[in-house]
Amino acid sequence: MNTFLHDLHTMKNPPHLNNWELNYHIHKDKLPTDFRNTMDTVLEFCNFYANIYEACTLRLLPELNKLMFRHYPVTAQAAHPVQLEYIQDLHEGHLFGLLLSLRNHLREQREGINIHEKYPKLESWRDFYCKPSQPDTISDKQRNIYVDTDDTEWEKYKEEENRKFKMLHQWQQNRQNKYYNLVQPYLFEYLPDLHNLEPDFWILYAVTVRDNYEQWLTCCEYLDTAIEYHLPPESINWEHADFKKVLREQRPLYSKQVYAVRNKMIFGEHESSD
Repeated sequence: MNTFLHDLHTMKNPPHLNNWELNYHIHKDKLPTDFRNTMDTVLEFCNFYANIYEACTLRLLPELNKLMFRHYPVTAQAAHPVQLEYIQDLHEGHLFGLLLSLRNHLREQREGINIHEKYPKLESWRDFYCKPSQPDTISDKQRNIYVDTDDTEWEKYKEEENRKFKMLHQWQQNRQNKYYNLVQPYLFEYLPDLHNLEPDFWILYAVTVRDNYEQWLTCCEYLDTAIEYHLPPESINWEHADFKKVLREQRPLYSKQVYAVRNKMIFGEHESSD
């Protein structure tokens, strides 16, 4: 488990509202300003952790596990303690980062920050994150990269490859939509001020959710790869260079099977061996 999250989980006195906190709020005006500011920050975070993060994670984490197993069926085979700890850390860390980032954006909106000054890439993010993605395509400009054929064969090849790109894109979008449909209702339940985001802050929301989804996906794929290629369970905690070295050694043994399973998921039974 992430060390910081572990420390909070194992506190003898969990950070819920208690008599000490109540007394602090009653007498805080008598305390030095610097001390009050520090304590307000600490207590605000403790309330976030207990009333938002922990409460949300308790309900959402089991559902996120199920979604990972549906997206990457082989990960359901994880049984080694190292693998199980990896899954736990992955989902807890993911939800913590997602909720904390959105909570920080809500605070920025309340404080009235100059959003364009703090996030100079905001307009480029608007274009990238707030428009529907499109599938990759092959154009005539790329003809010499792919095949050396006559015009008729090239047109057939281009049409077939673009059809597959479209199917891949639809498959990816379907998986992303399932994640969004699962996670977003919890975000708006536990951070209800999200309903009142200003237009530019919706861009930050889109960036935060999308980037966290991509990070979650990458971590799931890491475990999926380790299991599919029969790497040691401990490999998921190795340095990346060591992981890639052993993976290269395993690819000739298992890549055909791995690609066949993946293609079947994306394109269906009849193209699983392409």
